Order: sequence, then structure tokens, then C-alpha cells
Amino acid sequence: MIAWVHTLGVAALTLTLAAQGAPAPVAEVSLEDIFTIPDLISGVADSISSVIDGGSKVPSIFKENPELFKLHADLVKIESISGNEYGVSRYLRKYLSDLNLGFELNVDESRRNIYAFSGSENSSVLLTSHIDTVPPYIHYSIAQDENGGTRIYGRGSCDAKGSVAAQIIAAKEL
Repeated sequence: MIAWVHTLGVAALTLTLAAQGAPAPVAEVSLEDIFTIPDLISGVADSISSVIDGGSKVPSIFKENPELFKLHADLVKIESISGNEYGVSRYLRKYLSDLNLGFELNVDESRRNIYAFSGSENSSVLLTSHIDTVPPYIHYSIAQDENGGTRIYGRGSCDAKGSVAAQIIAAKEL
């Protein structure tokens, strides 16, 4: 049984296995790094739909995991700057409901916490993350870099809507 817990304001994804009893290591990012990101991506304008539907070369990873990347793109496309997570929490409630996962919405003032679970309450795995982002909102886009690799941009792509998408798909697969 897996319990997926979304907790706002958490700075990193933590995967805790009851058998290990310890959280995964956390990478640190400085504020300076965060505020230079918009400068790094100014000029990237390709959207996921133009890459997939427009006949452009689609990386094999998109073909291998379309559900993961669609969920990731859908989450990142929804603006959710801290204190304004309603849209993304509404999307996740519907998504989790469609998967027949149990969930509970906890509203604290303007903040939303979603607790999702499958199976019994006797959980051996806990997944935790967050769906709020810091300003400014950066639109979702995807582009090929100069080395032929694929880069995905958008506020929350890594911190932490990408991990939320991966957690949900992993929980579904288990």
C-alpha cells in the first residue's frame, strides 16, 4: 500500500520507506540560482503540443512514458504561486478520482493540502511533495538544446510538480 501526501511549503521531495526510516537526501539550491532561471529560459517558446503534434522529432522518452509527461505538462501549465494553489489542487482531485485513489482535501485559509491514498491505512511507503511555486509564473515549454537533448521549462517542472507527477504514476503502477 502506498500513501501519497502532498504538503505545501515543503522544500524537497522526500521518499520515506518504513523499513529504512530515513528520508532521501535533499539537494540545496540557492536563491541566486532560482532568480537566474528566468534569464536562462527567455526565448524558449516551443510548447509540448507543438513538439508532439507538430511533427517535430519527439524524444523516445516521451513515447515511452506519455502519461507521465502529459501529467507533468498539465500540472506545470496551471499557475500555482504560493497561496493560489486552487486550480492545481482541483486538477489533482479529478485526476486522483479518475484513478480511483482515495484522497482528502484539507483547506487552511487559502492553502490546499491533498492527502491521497490507495489500499489500507497500514502504509509502508509515504511520498510527500508540494504543488505551490514561487513567482514569477513561467509558462511550460519544451525545446531541443544544442547537443540534441530535450529540455523542459516551466515553473514547477523540477520543484516539485515533476516529482508529484512521477509519484502519482509510480503509485498507480504499484
